[in-house]
Amino acid sequence: MKVLILFLMIFFTSCEAQSKLPKQMPADLRISFSENGGMSPYYKNILIEGETIKYKAKMPPDGQKIIEWMAKISNEDKAKLYQFFVENKFDTIKNEKRNGIVYDAGSEGVSISFGRDSFQVSSGANSPLSQINQKRYQAVANEIENLAKKYESMQEKPLETTLEEARKQAAAFFDKIYQPVPEKTMFRIKFSPFFPTEWENGKQTDWISYVYAQGQEISLNDGERIGRIFGKITYNPTTQTSYFKTINDKIENGNIQGVKPVSQEVIDILSQGPEIEKVILGIKNKEEFNENDARKITKFYEFWKQFNGVIYTDISQSHGAFNKWIFDEAAKKNNN
Repeated sequence: MKVLILFLMIFFTSCEAQSKLPKQMPADLRISFSENGGMSPYYKNILIEGETIKYKAKMPPDGQKIIEWMAKISNEDKAKLYQFFVENKFDTIKNEKRNGIVYDAGSEGVSISFGRDSFQVSSGANSPLSQINQKRYQAVANEIENLAKKYESMQEKPLETTLEEARKQAAAFFDKIYQPVPEKTMFRIKFSPFFPTEWENGKQTDWISYVYAQGQEISLNDGERIGRIFGKITYNPTTQTSYFKTINDKIENGNIQGVKPVSQEVIDILSQGPEIEKVILGIKNKEEFNENDARKITKFYEFWKQFNGVIYTDISQSHGAFNKWIFDEAAKKNNN
């Protein structure tokens, strides 16, 4: 009888899925967590790669506010997190077969990759997990979020300075992280126009200018390569102070921005950038705009969007109410 019990124990143990995760943390480890609200405009993304942890989220109760930061993560913390993947045999977690579709449902997921291996698990109404697999998945997901909370609490508020000085800091950071390679893309630093952090119900707003790279690529004759956003400048119209904050520690290639002939009207409108900036940085909320200002500003942003679609697409989700106002104002002019 004892022999039979021992045999059955060995048999069932051998039938368990065996994890292929290395015991030691791989050097090229990449971990990510993502959450979305389905039809709700909320999301959360956490990325741990190399020596950095990056966080970006728009979650209740902050509403339209985007929380975004980047920090240097210790190798010890990253190794402890990796052990949660190993202990919970993350690569063996599989979703159950779903029965039907729950429309508009939110979901979340965790992924881990190294070398040529990659493993991903989703959780939500349309990605069911067994009770034991849900427990194992949740242990890993919770540890990622706990680690993000730890590093968010360690974030130092940037020192406020003048707008001119903040732009100098952004340029210095660009020079630090960008190493030109002549046979590839020759990037230069670019600043977007300012966009408001709030644009509804009379709320007081700060203004944000996104910092990115744009450049010529030898293989492109009719376009330019747009680098992903690596920082942003925030301006407070009440205190008239600014600060520069990094959100990426390297220049990453984005999409290609096509080029087309520009009319004199467009040149004249876009050349008003400094004048437009002076107006909007004096505005604390939407209600302070007068009709004449609104007409000039909507025209400027309308044309800027047409010729900067790649970077506009990247930032539009963060400023939906303002972009809708631009569209509505432009439509009013076209109908008059």
